[in-house]
Amino acid sequence: MKRKTSILLISAGCVLLFAATAAAEIKRTHVEFSPYAGAFVADQKLGFTERVSPLVGARLGVALSSRVFFDAQGSWTRYELPSTTSQDVRDIGFASGGFSIDLTGHPRVRPFLTFGGGFAEDMTTDAAGSISDPYGAVGGGIKIAGSSGLGVRLEAQQIMLGHDDGSGNGNELLQNTAVSARLVLPFAREYGDGDSDGVTDNDDLCAATPSGALVDTQGCPTDSDTDGVWDGLDQCKNTPTGAVVDGQGCPTDADSDGVFDGIDVCMSTPAGAVVDDRGCPVDSDSDGVVDGLDNCPDTPVGARVDESGCQISETEYELLDTGRLRLQGVNFHSGKAELDPSSYPVLDEAGEILSRWPQLRVEIAGHTDSAGRAESNRLLSERRAQAVTDYLLWRFPQISSAQLRVRGYGEELPMASNDTADGRARNRRVELTVINREELRQIRDAQQ
Repeated sequence: MKRKTSILLISAGCVLLFAATAAAEIKRTHVEFSPYAGAFVADQKLGFTERVSPLVGARLGVALSSRVFFDAQGSWTRYELPSTTSQDVRDIGFASGGFSIDLTGHPRVRPFLTFGGGFAEDMTTDAAGSISDPYGAVGGGIKIAGSSGLGVRLEAQQIMLGHDDGSGNGNELLQNTAVSARLVLPFAREYGDGDSDGVTDNDDLCAATPSGALVDTQGCPTDSDTDGVWDGLDQCKNTPTGAVVDGQGCPTDADSDGVFDGIDVCMSTPAGAVVDDRGCPVDSDSDGVVDGLDNCPDTPVGARVDESGCQISETEYELLDTGRLRLQGVNFHSGKAELDPSSYPVLDEAGEILSRWPQLRVEIAGHTDSAGRAESNRLLSERRAQAVTDYLLWRFPQISSAQLRVRGYGEELPMASNDTADGRARNRRVELTVINREELRQIRDAQQ
């Protein structure tokens, strides 16, 4: 009996020595001491009077990581063998080492698996057939603990015992079951911090915090401006509520109008336009050209304006509205194509209009009254139209010659009777007519 007790104690000592060595080599030391009680269900081939017997023991668990423990434990149970002469009681001791692995990282409730092995010893006798055998064990259970680490551990293990009953048949693998309820008493505790957020794993409710993120007392990242990017990673800390941000937490502004996406009601503001606090362009003079793009920001109410927001003269409006402009006041010397200087102001106004609308192609047409021969009148009207064209191209070099076409109609298209002096004066004229009417229609549509 003494020899077998010594073997059991030596086995337990080796297990404890291994546990102490493991604890010394890890930086995080979390040790649990767990006294326990339960029941041992023996294989019927052991021949005990009852298969179920009380089990008591203690476990020493050393954390190798946040989820892995090395377990060293010893336990005792008592069985009775049938005897015709006297009561035959057997005290069975167990010493084992192994590992338990938590299946989740939950700080309060953790299911686990166990595996390991040890040595079982009949501490009462060393008679042939008594238990003095190694065993392997696998099992699992659940551990429930508070924030201090104090808790309970419910566990079941399958004990696979290699036993020789002395009959000469050699070792036989016997299946035994141990179930227990264990009190978990923590000490020598220094919890790790798996995500390095400053909150130890046992208190950390958010175990995978990104590196650099700021956390609250429960280890969960904070987002003070609620933009979806954690504090500590957010490079723009005071993002307005509702603004869309990039991966660094900074608001975006797709149309570059100074109002952030997500807050901007008008997402396609033209570049340079002045906007209100909703991101919509403003038009202070209500002329249809937004501020910032309006070159004439004080246009009178109701005035017609061009694409730059500047007022259109009646002459310009006539050309854009009708596609035709009669140049009243363009005078020539009688029978000649030489411009009278009194014509220059009228032609200058026409040149400024054509300069503002370079997309228009214009026919410059000359007309005469019916005095004289028709062919002479046609040639004279063509020379006069050419004289007007030459003046415009000289005075306004920004006008392209390709923009203008010269035509002389002579007396073909009178606009009044040639029987009176007033009618003949009205027939002697120069007219501008837009050729590319489709471009003109697009200009009118844009102004509406």
